[in-house]
Amino acid sequence: MDKVVVFAGHLQHVARPQAQETLQEVHRFVVREYLAQALRPRERFRGMERMRGSQKMSLDAQAIGVTFQGLGSEATWLDQAIQCVAEILGETYKDDIQRHLETLIRSYPDIRQDHVQAILALRRLGRRRNQHLLQHARDLLRAAAGAAGAEPPRGRVLFEEIKVPSAMVLLITCV
Repeated sequence: MDKVVVFAGHLQHVARPQAQETLQEVHRFVVREYLAQALRPRERFRGMERMRGSQKMSLDAQAIGVTFQGLGSEATWLDQAIQCVAEILGETYKDDIQRHLETLIRSYPDIRQDHVQAILALRRLGRRRNQHLLQHARDLLRAAAGAAGAEPPRGRVLFEEIKVPSAMVLLITCV
């Protein structure tokens, strides 16, 4: 984040529209790379590790949001992505995970099923619950694609650029 702040200082010498566009692109890049790393874990979280990971993600999401808000980024739509994943990871009531998934899918129409699978693989819910949540996510994704057309709003692409390892798909179906 220190490098981002230094970089943003250099944007003061750039015309306002281009500086804002560049700052928003940097904001999107930071959030995208954070999520890409979170969705490619070396191992799945267990119990207290999962709770600590969720708390750390929430704090990181808050720090990223506050930093970019302080720098003047107008891309506030990015602030919820890391927080939603953190809430899914740390949710103690498994039935509430569906609500967090709905928020994530509504907020980010470019999210795909493999992203949802990767998030659920972090959570370790079990095969039956995963299948239920995946089916619900598929229904939401189809409804979102039908209502908004095939493409997300211009400039609001986040998950589309995050590559999820194909091994994650196998992992989720075996859990």
